[in-house]
Amino acid sequence: MENTSGFEALPVEIQTEILSQLPLKFLMIFSVSKKWSSLIRTKEFRQLYLSQSMKRPRVMFMVHRLKFSPTVADVLFHSVSQEEESLLMSSGSDQQEMCISPEPGYDRIAQPVRGLICLRKKSKVVIYNPGTGKTLTYLPKIEARKQAAITTFFGYDEVTNVFKVLAFDKSQGAKVHQILTIGSSKQSWRRIICDHDHSPVTEGLYKDGVLYYGARSHTDKSLLMSFNLSSEVFTVIELPEGVDTLVEKLVIFKGEIALVKDPPANGSIQMMVRNEVSGEWGMVSFMIPQWKQTVEDMVFYFIGTVGTRKLVFVPAYARKGSLFVLYFDTATRDVMKYEIKGVVGNQFHSIRTFLDHIDSPLLL
Repeated sequence: MENTSGFEALPVEIQTEILSQLPLKFLMIFSVSKKWSSLIRTKEFRQLYLSQSMKRPRVMFMVHRLKFSPTVADVLFHSVSQEEESLLMSSGSDQQEMCISPEPGYDRIAQPVRGLICLRKKSKVVIYNPGTGKTLTYLPKIEARKQAAITTFFGYDEVTNVFKVLAFDKSQGAKVHQILTIGSSKQSWRRIICDHDHSPVTEGLYKDGVLYYGARSHTDKSLLMSFNLSSEVFTVIELPEGVDTLVEKLVIFKGEIALVKDPPANGSIQMMVRNEVSGEWGMVSFMIPQWKQTVEDMVFYFIGTVGTRKLVFVPAYARKGSLFVLYFDTATRDVMKYEIKGVVGNQFHSIRTFLDHIDSPLLL
């Protein structure tokens, strides 16, 4: 970077295009320079970089590393390209390893959305960019009692281009929710009312400007709730008979919302998939060959699909210092197991894994 005269001589449009192709760790180096920071921090560049990142989706591992103190833990964020060629070389330069703890105890973690993650400790929330290691703090506390049971969901309003946090506090009643718009001029929690009595029972799933989560009604009926982040309207999605949101997990299957029972029994996986156009639910099932030989004595869970053919499975725990990803190609019926090396030591850690994570230039 000492001699940038050749690069500086290029038109700004070409400079922007070149910078948008850089891995985030190199972009961070450029952002330190006053010469480039004004370009990198523009709205136009951020949008371009995000569009490029969406073409390079990643597998994000969140490794909860317990310490000797029962009240202190940290989380290691680690990502690698979800392309199979990169997974075969998972110890290479494509990996990104990042440690987090804005403060001890921020261990309630929502699904990554457009490269950012919402962390919560009791009634406090922060927004974290695992690629840059930067955190947006000083957000207002959720209005709740001291020992309240709080659930938070994180999403992105595609109409107004803002992130939002949805909070549910059981002590305030099943109809009262709170919402925080990140970056708004009046940054405070607003109360919104849902016409449907319900309590969330699953983690949230964000897709195309809508949050989905499993819930129970006041009559203990299983529900699938959707929350449009633009209109801020709740909708009840009727579930097929016999589906129980307490035992089934929300995933995205080939771009559609699905409910699946985990883990697969002897390689048999079944899920209910909702057609977004018709609203109808249909059963989809697969029998994965040589399942026991592949997973050995580990338990793998289904987390979603890559492309239109490949089902992805991961373990909930790291054992013997290893992380694994398993791909099943539904067309060729090939099963590939990839080991992600050099992430954790020889300790027992719990892991959450997400597909389609992207690098974001926000919070540089």
